[in-house]
Amino acid sequence: EEELRRIIADSEAELRRIIADSGLVPALGHTLRFFVEGNRASFQLDAGGLSAIAELLSRMAQLGLALTTQCARSDVVAGLANARALAPEASPRLTVNTLQVALQLARGAELPANDASTALARARLDKWLPSILTREDAAVRAKACNLVGNLCRHSDAFYSLLVRRNDAGETTLEHIIQCASDHDMATRKFACFALGNAAFHSPALYEYLEAAVAPLVAALRTDHDEKTRANAAGALGNLARNGPLLSRELARQGALQALLDTAANDSSDAPLTIALFSCGTLIAWSNIRASICLETQTRIQLVIQNGLASNDKTIVRYATRLQSKLAIAPTDASSPISNHDTPTTVTRNI
Repeated sequence: EEELRRIIADSEAELRRIIADSGLVPALGHTLRFFVEGNRASFQLDAGGLSAIAELLSRMAQLGLALTTQCARSDVVAGLANARALAPEASPRLTVNTLQVALQLARGAELPANDASTALARARLDKWLPSILTREDAAVRAKACNLVGNLCRHSDAFYSLLVRRNDAGETTLEHIIQCASDHDMATRKFACFALGNAAFHSPALYEYLEAAVAPLVAALRTDHDEKTRANAAGALGNLARNGPLLSRELARQGALQALLDTAANDSSDAPLTIALFSCGTLIAWSNIRASICLETQTRIQLVIQNGLASNDKTIVRYATRLQSKLAIAPTDASSPISNHDTPTTVTRNI
């Protein structure tokens, strides 16, 4: 069985090499430019042909670094976008496949940063994403939220894209916030993931994220999906990670109490653990500390006590962190270094 796995792995690696060496991705990129940028009156790329190209590129972009890099350098996301693969009239399948190619470029930590960022910038995603996030098809909305989360996964370089207004005056971020309350589970999960990453690297978007607090608290308290609860718990922590600007709204919406309830009672490890970490992040700020009543103080001590008695080393560490934060006077100054001691796991798609 082990030998069979090795043979399969070797065969897959060889197949990826053959496809990369074939020049198929650059050829498809050239095809898109030929039809779209050349305005060929006598040649038309019909919807079926465009959909076939998008699906093929989507599959190849997931076959490894060499092919993902070729997708970036061949500018295929911009080519597909210019062919209106992200437009309202495009089929859900065409749009999802195009978003998948963009997602692979955004996700690739090993992809040359300049290649990925240049290719994604040329696609003008801010023009298309607001309307995509309101499409009727749930798979389209979920894939778009996943893409946004990955655009913000490694740095804040794409933060400005999220608040850039399209021709209709809409921004991507305002629709991501709405998607956190979507009726579709996958859309909610990826929206919470995106909001967490939009707050993780810097406070640049904090002034636009106040409206995200209430849906994130609701997702943490009521969502049946543990991954959504985990992403919401991490996102709430990230809204306090880089400064106190949102601390008043976090206190008003009962974010700390929701996190404590999750840390005390959630039946799944991921939301429980992440909520415990986020409690320690929120507790640093004066507005949060001022909202703590006697009942909440008792709950904090119980969460710490149970955490310190846990057999899970991570939970013990996070409970110790929360205890240490409580011993320090709260602040309204710029982000305390102690809030950056351990990144939350919301920066990866769980």
